[in-house]
Amino acid sequence: MKWYIEDFSLRKADGTDIHGRDKAISAAIELFAPFTAHYHEPVFTVVTETDDGWEMLGQSNVFFNLPGNPAPGEKKVSDASGKQWDVSVLSAFHCLYVNADGGILLKRIEIMSDSSPPKEMMIKRGLIDPKELGH
Repeated sequence: MKWYIEDFSLRKADGTDIHGRDKAISAAIELFAPFTAHYHEPVFTVVTETDDGWEMLGQSNVFFNLPGNPAPGEKKVSDASGKQWDVSVLSAFHCLYVNADGGILLKRIEIMSDSSPPKEMMIKRGLIDPKELGH
């Protein structure tokens, strides 16, 4: 909580906006709840100074491990260090940071990511029902 401004907001990849630090952080935690592990491997970051802080646009390979047994035909993917993961997704993040309370605090995160690869793997492993996704 100490890294986020009170009016922190999150824009999920599906376009949903969540306002307020507690609700937005809870929503961010919920996004990663289905995974047993995850790792953001930075690809690039561009940071510019604004009137009240900084704006960052970054791209990362996001790696995930899922619960359950691998489905037939699944292949692991490797991060740059060689660690094996169930799935990866190239994602982008747009972040706003502000000078507040004597430090640099996060005001907003916008996530741009394709959730299809992990969802497809979750369906194959029987972790979610395709009907839950409207398929």
